[in-house]
Amino acid sequence: MYIYKIELCSKNVVYICFCAGFGFYVAAGGAAAQQSLTHISQVIQNEKFRVSISDVTEKVGLLSIQGPKSRDLLQSLTDADLSNENFPFSTSKIISFAGHQVLAIRLSFVGELGWELHIPYESCVPIYKALMQKGKNYGILNAGYRAIDSLSLEK
Repeated sequence: MYIYKIELCSKNVVYICFCAGFGFYVAAGGAAAQQSLTHISQVIQNEKFRVSISDVTEKVGLLSIQGPKSRDLLQSLTDADLSNENFPFSTSKIISFAGHQVLAIRLSFVGELGWELHIPYESCVPIYKALMQKGKNYGILNAGYRAIDSLSLEK
């Protein structure tokens, strides 16, 4: 799967994954989420497309693992090949991670190596715990979503 970036305005960015011919997975944060859902729904209605759209916001969690040790940490919890050759920037794959299926997306908003894990809701806590436990070896820290804004400016 490849990821394409759509910038709605200076603060709102939407990422779209093309899912093996079966559909699209749209990831949008903050105000862009509702704006994107409304826009896509209007286009579907106006163009009379025979498609459906589902908001899975309440069914999926997201953990962002950023920094120069992110690949090493993630690799310690999966058998998937996370190398640059197998998993280049701006691509995504469904992988087994800490015993759970996740959509792994190679993205960074902080100027370092980074990944997003899009996780089924019921798997969020076990994956978070596995990351924090293994992450002790890598100096993992929790950071709020707003930290991304300042970190992306620093690079």
